[in-house]
Amino acid sequence: MEEKELIIEKKITRKVESVIKYKANINEYVGYMIAKKRKALKMNQKEFAEKLEITRTSIVNIEKGRQRLSIEKLSKICFILNVKSKHILPF
Repeated sequence: MEEKELIIEKKITRKVESVIKYKANINEYVGYMIAKKRKALKMNQKEFAEKLEITRTSIVNIEKGRQRLSIEKLSKICFILNVKSKHILPF
C-alpha cells in the first residue's frame, strides 16, 4: 500500500474504533454526533426540527439512533449545523 492509502486506512480505523468504544451502532453514533453539534450551537430540538421541517419527535428519534437518515436528510442536517458529513459519520 502507498503511504497515502495507509493514512486514509488509519483514519477510517480510528473512526470505526470510536463507534466500538461507545458500544453503539452506526445510527446511535450519528445521532450522538448530531446532538453534540446541535448543542454546541446552542440550538434546542424544537428549533432544529423547524429548520429541518420535521417534528421534534423525529429529532429525538434521530439523536437516539432509532430513526435512519436518508442522504438528503443528512446533507440538510450538515448544512444547518455548518459541518461536513465527515464530522458526523464514523468513516
